[in-house]
Amino acid sequence: MMGLERYWAINRGEVLAKFQIVKRIAAERAETLD
Repeated sequence: MMGLERYWAINRGEVLAKFQIVKRIAAERAETLD
């Protein structure tokens, strides 16, 4: 059970990191389209 919680914690961190990157790319594209 503890290993599963650790897996989800790591997975959630990766998902959040990827989401931040996608948000930054989207913001840069919005600026270039301006």
